[in-house]
Amino acid sequence: MGIKIALGRMCLELEQVLDGIYVTMLFYDRERNNIFHGAGPSIPVEFFDFFTNINEQGILDENCASCGRAIYTQEVVQTDIGTSSLWTNVKESVIKYGFKSCTSIPFFTHTGRLAGTFAHYSNKPNNRLTQDEVEMIQEKTSMFSFDIQRISDFIHEYTQVGNTRLTI
Repeated sequence: MGIKIALGRMCLELEQVLDGIYVTMLFYDRERNNIFHGAGPSIPVEFFDFFTNINEQGILDENCASCGRAIYTQEVVQTDIGTSSLWTNVKESVIKYGFKSCTSIPFFTHTGRLAGTFAHYSNKPNNRLTQDEVEMIQEKTSMFSFDIQRISDFIHEYTQVGNTRLTI
């Protein structure tokens, strides 16, 4: 089974367990400070222009949405999109899809290097994951650490030539 299909299936499995949550997997290129869509089978493909815009504008930092904060702190970040200051500059791009809260969980390669973040979007405000749910997601992700490493290495090679648009 291809890596992309396996990661998409993992997202779907998580969505079945996490009621009312839409899961997307985003990969991070530290050298270029860019974030790329990896998997998110239940989210409209147009939504991922959001991340391309962040890359092209060069605004990814610790104050850029839940994912930016999760990447920079390497900690789980749970926010209400409508009220959190992390979403101030990008909220309109996300709210139009009906998303009202987001939990971002960083994930790592098998060597322990930050590879990206899982973004869990909900149509309900302040819809937070429990500690047990976060741990379940982290455990499931660790089963794919070698595949994550391969994709992370591919992104690194691809962005060396300055590409900011990438769909894995």
